[in-house]
Amino acid sequence: MSSRILSIAAVLSVFVAGAAHADWTSRINPDGKGASAEAKAEGKALRIGCARFMGDEMSLTLHGGPFKGMKNVDDAEDSMMMWIEMPDGRTARNPIDGHYYAPENAFVGRFVVSEVVLQQFAGGKEMRFTTAKGNTLLTLPMKGSSKARADFRKACGL
Repeated sequence: MSSRILSIAAVLSVFVAGAAHADWTSRINPDGKGASAEAKAEGKALRIGCARFMGDEMSLTLHGGPFKGMKNVDDAEDSMMMWIEMPDGRTARNPIDGHYYAPENAFVGRFVVSEVVLQQFAGGKEMRFTTAKGNTLLTLPMKGSSKARADFRKACGL
């Protein structure tokens, strides 16, 4: 009986450890003039960042390509949609233009933010990325995104 409990505990610990990778982590750059937030899920890693010199633009890098429904050609222009679902069911969408960077199997893009977009980021329930063809690239819970929002405000004035 105790070996069965240990087996169940081991399975649960693996599940919980895997789920923890989806939580957002953030940090302010050592120079204090930029910040980044990262989350990992579904074998992909997402990084969103800001820098004072970029103004109201943020950068996004999604590792884990090639991505179904995208061009996946080095330096070819492409785009995706970022969806943020709020706890009350409302869903916001934000287009992201960029390109595929083949040496790192990553989509690299930039998008303009406003106070509304940043509030959605901080208070969202789930974030999803889709291609223009409707393929879902990644879905993430938003746990930890409010701290990232605070870091963006402090470091980048956003």
